[in-house]
Amino acid sequence: MRLIIIGLTLVLAASQPLAATAQAPVMTQPLAAGEVLLEVNALGFVTTRADRATLGFNITGSGETEAAARAAAERNVAEVRAMLRTQGVADADIRVQPITAYADSMVAMEANAMSMDMTDTNTPEPAPSASANAQTEITVRNVDRVPAIQAALMERGFFAVSGAAYALNDDSVPRRQARAQAVQKARADAEAYAASLNMRVVRVVRVTERLGLDLLTLAGSEIELVTRIFSPLTFRANGGQVPTVVAVGVDYALAPR
Repeated sequence: MRLIIIGLTLVLAASQPLAATAQAPVMTQPLAAGEVLLEVNALGFVTTRADRATLGFNITGSGETEAAARAAAERNVAEVRAMLRTQGVADADIRVQPITAYADSMVAMEANAMSMDMTDTNTPEPAPSASANAQTEITVRNVDRVPAIQAALMERGFFAVSGAAYALNDDSVPRRQARAQAVQKARADAEAYAASLNMRVVRVVRVTERLGLDLLTLAGSEIELVTRIFSPLTFRANGGQVPTVVAVGVDYALAPR
């Protein structure tokens, strides 16, 4: 449960506007005689087809010297760029960090030991003793091409560092949908509470989307939804779906029927 709370906190922090994180006391209208305050929290959860995906991986090269390793890495970078173009990735969406070359001291030591153990007079082939690396990140605008691009990279020995990270260009629509869903759920819960107390909902006292909501209460009351949010199916790499989560707190005034 603790991991769920931490995860929910991170998801909500990532999905909330910066201005919504501030906490400040809010004055509300006093309750009338006989009224009871009811505080309800609810989650809205919407998944939307992604507009883009980001993949990260390393392009490497090796050689007898650092210069040779760098040259090998540069050739591999050129090959990968050409392959990505055939997959529909624009040059502007291919970001390659400067190549870093370094000596592989352990490889060199092993190569020297092997050459010393040679009993014939043949000159051994020099073993690579330097490596080069270039961190690479690409943005795929057509998310339907992600599986093919991943397969093409894997064929060349490149593996995405953390799979595909999917995102939306504009999350305003799914946020409105998730917010409306959360408010509807909060109202339904309030009506249920009122009915069990032989009371009725008379008005909304306060609505908040701040992070100060009781996340433990949310995780307990929305356990099915929270479990679904953190299901591997939600973030499956080939799904291309972006989750939008909105937590809403609504305070109601209840009065006797």
